[in-house]
Order: sequence, then C-alpha cells, then structure tokens
Amino acid sequence: MSTRHTLHGFTHIYEPTQASERPVLILFHSMGSNEEDMLGVGRLLDPRAALLSVRGKEQEEGKTRYYLRQPDGSPDPLSARQRANELAAFLKAAESAYNISSKKRLAVGYSNGGNMVAALLLLHPELFDGAIILHSRVPLIPDELPDLSGKPLLLTGGSADELIPPKEVQIMEYLFKKAGADVTTFWQSGGHNINHAEMRTAQRWLAEHTAS
Repeated sequence: MSTRHTLHGFTHIYEPTQASERPVLILFHSMGSNEEDMLGVGRLLDPRAALLSVRGKEQEEGKTRYYLRQPDGSPDPLSARQRANELAAFLKAAESAYNISSKKRLAVGYSNGGNMVAALLLLHPELFDGAIILHSRVPLIPDELPDLSGKPLLLTGGSADELIPPKEVQIMEYLFKKAGADVTTFWQSGGHNINHAEMRTAQRWLAEHTAS
C-alpha cells in the first residue's frame, strides 16, 4: 500500500522512480475520489515514471473536490483561484522535499482534477512542462492569458459526455491555443469515462513528449 504524507496542508502520495531519466507525473483525481485513485492511471501511462498524487481539500456532500461550486453547479472561480494558489505553494514545496525540480513535470488530471490542472496552467504555468487533461473544463479565466508557447497539452473529451459537454472542452482548447500551447485534442464517442483508445492515445502522446 502506498504511504500518505501531508505537506502544506495537502494529503498526497509520492512514489519515486529508479529511472532518473523518466518524468514525474503529478496526478489530480475526479470528484469523489482521492489520491490513490489516479495511481493506476499514472502507472499505465508510464510504469517507470515517478508519481505525485494529491488529494483535493474541499468536500461537497461527502465527496472530495479541489474547489467549490456555485449553486447552479458551475465552478466557483474565486474558490478555484484560491485552491490553485495553495496547490502551487504545495507543488513548489514538493519539488524541494522530493528532489524533483530537475525532472520533467507533467500534470495528469481527470474531470474535477483536470479542471484544477487547467486553472494551474492559467495561473502558474511554470509548474508543469506539459499536461494531460481528461474530460475537463476551465474553472476560471484570468484577466490576462499566460504565455504557454510550445507547452504540450493533450485534451480529451467524449462526444456524449453529459457532465463535461464537448463545448466545454472546445472552450479550453481555444484558450490554450490562444495562449500559445501546443494542443492535441482527442475525441471519443462515449461519455464521461476514460476508454481504452483514449488511454492508448495518452500513452503514445506521453512517450513522444518525454523521449530522452
């Protein structure tokens, strides 16, 4: 069983790697999940990568999230900004604590976790060298877009996804491209689930963007 730690108020799991050339995958779970649930995804994406998986701080009807929602169910941008800033401080501390500042750092987020990855890219783009954002939306729009020139991003969505409709993924795609990111978008025909074709696409994308 993986060992949990707490740093800057965030419960997390860190699994190191003996392969010094491999990246660290920073994992963000969906609503109602926790820091253990994305470890399997991380291992499938790159069995030799280091893994840093962090739990959200918010609770909604007993379900863990990264930020609060408004009464209509849409993201609360003030909460998303606050928690993103707290996560940025945690990630900077984790770089030092786990000696990973020299590694490539790629975020992997699913659903609510992917929303938080999007917020972090928009507010603290220096944290990640790239990201895989699965079935997610942008929870906030900053006053000015950051310079994401050349930063590789893989976005995925489902054409029948009722939780994250295609329009939300398209808005994210537009914003990141406008900020200069190197965006690849993969569409599957299903709903709010990660299917095999999607995972294979993510594996190939990650291998291409982390080749030594």
